[in-house]
Amino acid sequence: MGCSKVLQRAFVTITLAVTTVVLSAAAQDRSQATFRSSADVVSMAVIVRDGAGRLVTGLTAQDFEVMDRGIVRPVQQVDATHDADARLALLVDSSGSMQIGTKPERTRLASEYLIDGMRRDDSAAVFSFDSQLRRLTEYTTNPGRLRSAVSAVVPYGMTCLFDAIVATARSVQEDAPRARALVLVTDGIDTASLHSGEDAATAAARVDLPVYVIGVGRLAGASPDANPRDTQAFSVAELARRTGGFSGDGTSAAQLSALTQSILDELRHQYVVAFSAGSEPGWHQLQVRVKRGKVNARSRDGYLVH
Repeated sequence: MGCSKVLQRAFVTITLAVTTVVLSAAAQDRSQATFRSSADVVSMAVIVRDGAGRLVTGLTAQDFEVMDRGIVRPVQQVDATHDADARLALLVDSSGSMQIGTKPERTRLASEYLIDGMRRDDSAAVFSFDSQLRRLTEYTTNPGRLRSAVSAVVPYGMTCLFDAIVATARSVQEDAPRARALVLVTDGIDTASLHSGEDAATAAARVDLPVYVIGVGRLAGASPDANPRDTQAFSVAELARRTGGFSGDGTSAAQLSALTQSILDELRHQYVVAFSAGSEPGWHQLQVRVKRGKVNARSRDGYLVH
């Protein structure tokens, strides 16, 4: 029943027609997610790392190439948001499986490392989910409020993970300024969602909300009792990849510390790439490349044209 309630209010079709983009504002509020004409502009966050995993700085518009359904789209402008503030939505899995073994301690450590790594101007809002999504705080720079919200989470109930991603994407798109990422702390096992993993990835990608997954159990594609709609065993790793984030297991304090620091580093060192949108209705598959050096560029994998 809880998942049905989430479904009724979780999915939204964005119909914003954007004719101009101010890139400095886009670094804080990337709400231009769906488009209606070829005169519109798409802006998206892009993370670039070199072969050694180091963040790459100093790139310009000439260094990027955007493929839209296999067609090269001219890059209009690139804004480098280096050393920006980190504004995020922290989504904590509060389903029953999260009380098993060392998961409660790992959840506490992951949240603690993330909060400790935030600077004075960084902010976060805390959400939790089992069969439904709960918003526990508004955005705050107060670490005490964030810690209290996470500490109050009591694991219980079914795991509607994909439903929670869809609902969180809807919730944060209405915020001003917007969250620049969703950080999910979970054991990675969805058992009861009405939405599929594909739905969740598309909902987050539409609003340019990278999903970063911190695994405190095993990050699996699907468990034996996984959502029967999810026939391709859509994993949380695939969810993160499609939205421009990443996923990792934190089986030790050192791993959890490294994961949270990498997330914060990426939020502070993004590029916002703007290019002309296509006019054909439907989902536009995207691929972003950097034309110099042996580097890897990550971004959301598409946008929707109505």
